[in-house]
Amino acid sequence: MMAIQSQSSHDETNDTDQDTDPEMLPQRKQTEIKQQLQASLRRGLAVVERAWPYRTRDWATSVHAADIDGDGDIEVIVGSYDGHVQVLTKWGTLKWEKQLGRGKWVCTVVGIQRSEKETIVSVEKRVCVLAGSRDGQIYALNQRGEVVWSYDVESAVRQVYVNPTCPDEVIIGSEDGYVHVLGRQSKEMLWK
Repeated sequence: MMAIQSQSSHDETNDTDQDTDPEMLPQRKQTEIKQQLQASLRRGLAVVERAWPYRTRDWATSVHAADIDGDGDIEVIVGSYDGHVQVLTKWGTLKWEKQLGRGKWVCTVVGIQRSEKETIVSVEKRVCVLAGSRDGQIYALNQRGEVVWSYDVESAVRQVYVNPTCPDEVIIGSEDGYVHVLGRQSKEMLWK
C-alpha cells in the first residue's frame, strides 16, 4: 500500500530522515507534506513516489481516500480479501479496523467526504464509509468503524458510489445485473 507524495516536494527538502512519524518532522514540513498529499488525493493522481508502506493481512481489494471525519485530513480506506476494512491516517498509521464477519471478502470500499449539503447527524449515526462484500452485503460504517446498518443486495457488490452533489444516495452495482439506490442514512431502497 502506498500513499501519494509529489516528486518535487521530496526533492525540495534536504531532510534525509525517512521517518514519517509526524512527531519527528518540523511543523512547517508536516504542513507542507499534508497539503501536497491532500491536494494530490483530492485530484485522484496516481502514485508518484512511495510515501509510506502499509501491509494488510490479506489482499488489498479496494482503496479510497476521503476526509471521512471532517477534520481537514484525508483518510485512506482499505478493503481486503479477508473481510477487513481499515482506515489509515495521512501518515499511514492505522486509525481503526473493522472485520465484517468471517471470510466476507470486501470487494469495494468508499469514503464519504463531509458535504455542506448533507444533513447533520450524530457521529454514531453518520455513515462515512461504505463497504460491499462478495456475499452481497453492503455495510455502512461511521467514522469510528461501527456498523450503522447493513443491507443485502443478494449478489456480490462490485461497485459503490456516492455522488458529492447528492450525498444522501448510495448507488450500488452488483452481480445481479441491477443498480440499487439506497438512502445513505436510512438504507431505504429508493429504486432498483
